[in-house]
Amino acid sequence: MVENRVKVRGVISEIADEALRRVDGDRRMAYVLYKKLIYKITGSINPDCYNKVLQLYYDFKELEEIKINKNKEED
Repeated sequence: MVENRVKVRGVISEIADEALRRVDGDRRMAYVLYKKLIYKITGSINPDCYNKVLQLYYDFKELEEIKINKNKEED
């Protein structure tokens, strides 16, 4: 597994990744689950993370994975 090097302020990457995994890549539903998981774990909502911020995290993560795969192909 590739180390997660993507950081977006307000997003807890481990929870965001788990939410996306649990909904089979449905990014809209991942946001809903992400908020539920945050509430379940912390007892409060994460006011710093809006859907657009989470989607930005997923976009950056996807770009990072493409970059890593491209580098592997070049080796």
